[in-house]
Amino acid sequence: MFHNGKQFKRITLNIGDQVEFQTSSALLRDTYHSQVIGCNTRLGIVQISFPTSNGKLVLVPVGTNVKLRLAGSNDWLENFTVIDRTNGENRCLVLQIAYSNAAELINYQTYDDLQLLAVTSGKGGVGKTTFTINLAMALSKLGKRVCVLDASLGTANVDVHLGITARYNLAHVIAGQRHLNDILVDSEYGFSVLPGCSGLQRITELSDFEYNYLATEFDQLSERFQILIVDTGAGISRSVTNFVRAAGTGYLIITPEPSSITDAYALLKTLVKEQKSKVNLKLVVNRVYSKSEAVEVAERVQFAAERFLDLELQYVGCILEDRKVRDSIIMQTPVLSLAPYCNASQAFLEIAKELDTDTAAAINPSFNVLSRLWNFVK
Repeated sequence: MFHNGKQFKRITLNIGDQVEFQTSSALLRDTYHSQVIGCNTRLGIVQISFPTSNGKLVLVPVGTNVKLRLAGSNDWLENFTVIDRTNGENRCLVLQIAYSNAAELINYQTYDDLQLLAVTSGKGGVGKTTFTINLAMALSKLGKRVCVLDASLGTANVDVHLGITARYNLAHVIAGQRHLNDILVDSEYGFSVLPGCSGLQRITELSDFEYNYLATEFDQLSERFQILIVDTGAGISRSVTNFVRAAGTGYLIITPEPSSITDAYALLKTLVKEQKSKVNLKLVVNRVYSKSEAVEVAERVQFAAERFLDLELQYVGCILEDRKVRDSIIMQTPVLSLAPYCNASQAFLEIAKELDTDTAAAINPSFNVLSRLWNFVK
């Protein structure tokens, strides 16, 4: 939203809107027609398609001052400057409002920062998705607004665990067929699910228009949610490590099985090797028969990570082997709902409470979810 400082009216600009603009240049005196292909209300940036005149592109120089309005409107939005021109399939002009006028001209949206959490593992079958949906429900019980992004490419199964059917996914948003709010599925357990699967495979191939559209859609998550939990795939592929590093923090799920431990170490080694930001994963040991066994397993991983990778891992808890968890998977419901007082359910609540009170974990601002991921995949 932008605010006209003179008339005190608010103008909402959305991707796809037809707009008109005029320049301060003596050589470009016409009123030109264009279309909004990207906007970021917090930075005061609007991207519009190149205008044409008599069938030819109008090359507005960088540094040119312009004013903008919705097609058919009389309300001009002034104080913009052309700061860039992009080429490619969706070439555009990048306009930014003058910072000296930002306080008057921009209606800033004061949403809470969206906290990103990754839940990952070195191998499949360790209970990663079960942990994700139960953590989401536990955080919801603590009053948090939570969304789960199913980012396990090719093997996405959050919907299966919850017994829900997602009609649309992120691919439909990228194609412009649906808005992000259209594909969100609200579960009966207090949190929502964002089906990502097939759409996420195209993030590295987005055109400028697709990226701007998707970035704007993702920015709306901050309006509705406080925490986005990313259920990554398992292993050391970039589709896994990109999400872990973009989130910046999260949980590494392991079991006492030797293959789980060695694969977890391989994942940590890969993250450290291609590190673009600090690796800050918390260790959770799943499917153990006693807390002492969990501590022993955790210490082995911590020792190896610290000695060979110079990486400190915080152990935050364990999930004891519990028949109720197996029953909940079969019944496609979180164990926290099926048996709220069993050992496993109480463990999920304790881990959620630890996150809720951990001020360090809360310092994870996500100005834009997609932009954080884009830093690692571009």
